[in-house]
Amino acid sequence: MGPELLIPLLFSAVSTGVGVISQVSAANQQKQQMEAQAAVQRQQAQNQRTEATLRSEDIQRRANRIAGAQAAQAAVGGADISGSIVEGLADTRAQAARDLFNVNWSADAKADNLEASASNLEWQGQQAVNNAWLGAGLKAASTFGGSLLTAFKSPTAGIDPQEKWFQALDRSPYLTQGGVV
Repeated sequence: MGPELLIPLLFSAVSTGVGVISQVSAANQQKQQMEAQAAVQRQQAQNQRTEATLRSEDIQRRANRIAGAQAAQAAVGGADISGSIVEGLADTRAQAARDLFNVNWSADAKADNLEASASNLEWQGQQAVNNAWLGAGLKAASTFGGSLLTAFKSPTAGIDPQEKWFQALDRSPYLTQGGVV
C-alpha cells in the first residue's frame, strides 16, 4: 500500500477518532447529569422517610396526650373507667394507629418511587455511555472498512504515481506520451 492510500486512511482515522471522542464525551456528560439527578432523588427519598418518622412521633405524642386527657377527664368526673370511656380511649388509640400506618405507608411509597426513579436514571446514564461506545465502534468499522474497500478496489491501487500518470495519458484521446495529438 502506497502513501496515496495511507493518507486518506489516516485522515479518515483522525476524523473518526475525533467523532468517537466527542460522542463518548457527550454520553459521559449525560451519565453524570443523570447520576446527579439520581442522587437528588435518593436524598428526597431519605427526606420522605425522615419526615414520616417525625410525623409518626408527632401523631403518637398527640394520641398519648388526647388519651391521657380523656382518662384524666373521666377520673376527675368521678366516672368509672369502663364502658364508653374505655371505648373512647380505644378509638383514640385505633385512630392514631391508622394515622401512623397511613403516614408511614405513604412516605414509603413515595420514597420507593423516588429510589426506583433514581435507579432508572443511573441505568439510562450507563446505557447512554454503552450506546456511545457501540456507535463509535460501528462508525469506526464502517469508516475504515469503507476506506479499505475503496483503496483496494481502486484500479490504480498499488501502482507507482508516475505509472498512474501514464495510464491517465493513455486513456486521454488527445494526449499521448509524445505530446498533444
